[in-house]
Amino acid sequence: MPRSFGVLECPTKTSLLTNLSAILFFMRLLTKICLIFLLTVIINLLATKSVSALATFATDYTITYDIGQRGSTHVTFDIAQKNNLSTVYATSFSLSLSQTNINNIRVADAAGAISPAIDRTDNLTNISFDFLAKVVGRDKFNRFTIQYDSTDIASKQGSIWEINIPRLETNENTNSQQIILKVPVSFGQPAYIDPKPSRVEANNYYFSSNVLANKSISAVFGTTQYFSLRLTYNLSNPLSKELVTQVALPPDTAYQTVYLKKITPPPADIATDPDGNWLASYTLGPNTDLQITTDIVIKLNFNPKKTTAPDFNLYTRATKLWDYTDPDIAAAATNLTTPKAIYDYVVSHLQYSYARINSTSSNDINRPGAVWALANPSQAICTEFTDLFIALARKNGIPARENQGYAMSSNDKLKPLSLAKDVLHAWPEYYDQIKQTWIQIDPTWANTTGGIDYFNKLDLNHLVFAIHGLDATQPLPAGAYKTSGGGSKDVFVSITPAETFPKARFKIKYESQNRDRLFLTLENLTGVAADATVSVSGKNSVEAGTSTNRLPPFGKNTIEIRFKATLLVYPKAEQLIIDINGQSSNLTITRQPNLPPAFLWGAAVCLALGLALLARGLYLRRRRRLPPVHW
Repeated sequence: MPRSFGVLECPTKTSLLTNLSAILFFMRLLTKICLIFLLTVIINLLATKSVSALATFATDYTITYDIGQRGSTHVTFDIAQKNNLSTVYATSFSLSLSQTNINNIRVADAAGAISPAIDRTDNLTNISFDFLAKVVGRDKFNRFTIQYDSTDIASKQGSIWEINIPRLETNENTNSQQIILKVPVSFGQPAYIDPKPSRVEANNYYFSSNVLANKSISAVFGTTQYFSLRLTYNLSNPLSKELVTQVALPPDTAYQTVYLKKITPPPADIATDPDGNWLASYTLGPNTDLQITTDIVIKLNFNPKKTTAPDFNLYTRATKLWDYTDPDIAAAATNLTTPKAIYDYVVSHLQYSYARINSTSSNDINRPGAVWALANPSQAICTEFTDLFIALARKNGIPARENQGYAMSSNDKLKPLSLAKDVLHAWPEYYDQIKQTWIQIDPTWANTTGGIDYFNKLDLNHLVFAIHGLDATQPLPAGAYKTSGGGSKDVFVSITPAETFPKARFKIKYESQNRDRLFLTLENLTGVAADATVSVSGKNSVEAGTSTNRLPPFGKNTIEIRFKATLLVYPKAEQLIIDINGQSSNLTITRQPNLPPAFLWGAAVCLALGLALLARGLYLRRRRRLPPVHW
C-alpha cells in the first residue's frame, strides 16, 4: 500500500517575520472588536438607565380637602400625567392612602367613570384601576380624578378641631404638587398650622410644592380642652398585718392642669414625688380590699408652660429598659444629636405591630425595653417607640422620660391605643432648655398615621396619668390597680364644657416645737395644686423668713421655723404673724425655757450648796451661847 509522507521544512527568517506581522494584525483587529462590543454594551446600559431615570411619566397633583361643618372631608385628586416617551403610555394607576374611614370613592378619566379596586389593610387604603382612555405620544397628558369622602382628616374633640393631612406617598415621578385646604368659617383662625401655607384666601389655605417638601399638614383650631374623668383604684392587702400603700393620681404637667373634685375615701395624705407624680397614701387593714374612686377635671392646653429645669444627671442616666450602654444602642445614637433627629429615626426604624397588640401572650404583655426594640423593629408597640426614643436621647445627654396615660383616638388603626389594664397609651417627652419646659411627642402615632407631625405639636387628646423618669415602671398609672381576677374597666374619660377651677386656699396650724425650732403644718384645702409663699415673723422669738411651697390637691407640708438664740429661764408666750400669699393671721406660741443642761445642773448644785450653807449657819447660830442678862 502506497503511503504518502509529509516533508518537514524549517522556516526561514523571512517567513517568521511575515507570520509575526499577521499575528499582530489579528490581535489589533480583535482588540477593536472587543472595544466596539464593550462600547455598545455601555451605550445600551446608559440608554436603559436614561429611560429608567426618565420614570416614563411626570405627574402633577392638585389635591383639595374640603371639610364640612361636621368634619367629613370631601377629597379631590386632580391628576395630570405627562408621557415622557413617545412609545409608552399608562394603562393603570394606584394610590395608597394613610386613611381607613373612606367611602364614596369615584374615579374618572377623559373617557368616563372607572370602577376601581379597593384594598384595605390595618392603616392603609389602596385604590387601583385601569384607564379607559389611552393617551399616546410624548408630552401628551392623561388627566383623571379620584374623589372620596373621609372622616380621618378632621376630628372634633369638644371645642377643638384637629386636621391632619398625610404626606403624598407615590412611586411616580411627581413634577408638582399643590394642596388646597378649605375649612368652614365657624372654625375661626388656627392656633397652629404647619407647614405655613403659601397663601391664604378667606378660609382657604394653599400649599405649594416648595412649601410642602413632602411633609404632612397639621392644623389645630382652638387652644384649650376640658376632660371629665372617673377613675377607680382597686387595692388589696393579703397580709395578716396592716399595709401602707400609695396610688398615683393624674398630676399637673406642662400641658395639663388637674382639679381633683372628689376622692373617696379621703387619703391620709397626698404628696409629690421627684417626677411630679401625686401619690395618695392609704393604710389597708389585714386581709382587706379597698376601692378608691375619684372625680377629676383636667384642663389641657395646646402650648406648654415653663417648668423648673430637672436634674440632668437623673434624667440622662441608663436604666434597665433604657440601657444605652448596649453597643447597638450606642452605635445607633452616634449621629442622632437632636430630639428631632432621634424622633425621625425612631418613626422610620420601627414598625407598629397590630398583631402583637392583639396578642394575649404574657410575653407580649411584658415590657422588653429599648435594646429589644432596636433588634426587633417590626414588633414595636407604643412602649417600644417610647423606650427607644428615651434611650437614644439620654445617650446624647438629652433629658427624657415617659408619660403613661390616656389618649383619645377617633380611629384606633391610625392612632392605636396599646397598653393593657386600662392604661391605653405611652409616649415620651424631652426637656427643651431653650423653651425651658418638657416637650411631649408621640412617635408611635407619627408612624401609624403615615407621617403626621407629632413632634412640633402634640394635640389636645393626651392625658398623663403617671410620669416615669427615675423609675421606668413606677408608679403604676390609673387603670393598672386591679385585684386578683379583676377585669373591670376603671378608666372613664369624656370631654366636658369649660369649668372654673377653685382658687387655692391654705391653712396653717401648730404641729410641735423643740428648743431650736418651731414646726407648722401647711395644708392645701382645695383640689387644685398651688404655690403658697409663707412668711413668719415675731417680735423676739423667731427668725423672720419666707419659703415657697408647691402643694398638690389636699396636700400637706411641714414648715420649720428657727427660734432666735436667746436664753429663757421661764416659759414665755409670744404672738407670731403668719402671711400666706398676702393673707395674714396670728398664732400664739409658748416658748419653753431653753437654758443649757450644764447651766441648769450648775445652778441646781449652786442652789443646793447655798441652801446647805444657809442651813448650817442657822444651826450654828442657834447653838451659840447667849450672854447672861446681868453681866
